[in-house]
Amino acid sequence: MPFKSDDPMLMMDALVNLRFDVVSSYTLLWATFPTLLIYTICFQATKFSVNEESFEANIRDYTKLLDGYAKKDRLEDAERVFKTMTDKGFSRDAVTCNVLIHMYSKTGNLDRAREAFDQMRTLGLQQDQSAYGSMIMACV
Repeated sequence: MPFKSDDPMLMMDALVNLRFDVVSSYTLLWATFPTLLIYTICFQATKFSVNEESFEANIRDYTKLLDGYAKKDRLEDAERVFKTMTDKGFSRDAVTCNVLIHMYSKTGNLDRAREAFDQMRTLGLQQDQSAYGSMIMACV
């Protein structure tokens, strides 16, 4: 169903009513209205959705939100999302670990980056080029 509107709130209502998944909803909004206000609305809508009891969030939803906060250097918000994710019983996977490693290395927190890197090994997850690249970035 094509949706045309200059009003981002109308578009958000339409997306919620159609029950798009969280990632698709805020990705679509960001692509359609690339402004700071819309980015903020997308974060708030996503955060609300993953915390809503009737919404069945998955690890991808949490990881995408975590990555979005990390890209905006909102470390405390990212850590809060990660804590919520783990409190709800989701275990970190390779993608989540890579986001954490990159986030911590980008902010110069080598200890936390190494902790996330080592956690990958402990969980039996393959450390890939992205994980090693982020660790190198943290060390230089």
